[in-house]
Amino acid sequence: MPVKNLATWNAVIKGLVRFGELKSARILFDEKPQRNKISFMTIIDGYAKVGDMAAARLLFDELLEKDLFSWSVLILGYVQNRKSNEAMKVFGKRYAMNVKSDEFIMVNLMSACSQLGCLELARWVDSYISNNSCDLGRPHVAAALIDMNAKCGNMDRVNLLFEKMPKRDLISFCSMIQGFSIHGHVVQAVVTV
Repeated sequence: MPVKNLATWNAVIKGLVRFGELKSARILFDEKPQRNKISFMTIIDGYAKVGDMAAARLLFDELLEKDLFSWSVLILGYVQNRKSNEAMKVFGKRYAMNVKSDEFIMVNLMSACSQLGCLELARWVDSYISNNSCDLGRPHVAAALIDMNAKCGNMDRVNLLFEKMPKRDLISFCSMIQGFSIHGHVVQAVVTV
């Protein structure tokens, strides 16, 4: 191409990342004359997908203007790589900076909490969601909240959330059954079916 702009550079980098050519994508990223958030997020997401969260975090730290999307990509990367403690630390850093979180960050945070299985942390996350007007009417938010509470052993909260759901789906039923089963409530697991 005789003339390359930021969009064309980003498109090539994204294509390389998508096909698993992360090394080539990084070379282009380092050589390109301009970078924007899309450039950074594409490479960070690529590193997260291959499990190199150290490289993803280094690039994230280089990003001067972090927004909801960039924080969300980093937290999701840690969750996908089962590094829940790191995801919680990143959220804690955001929280200390008084930055509001959206439902996507909260769903990722609930996934991290589910992986940890910590009841105290689940209660804090649940309280944070309730106090920060996160829309529990959205199916993916409600399902994540049920799953987190079930895996952390807060079955009373799970029952309450499940009963309040306007429309129950397969995911919510599976979370209920799994929660009861994990915590030795076999009869309730069978009755839920």
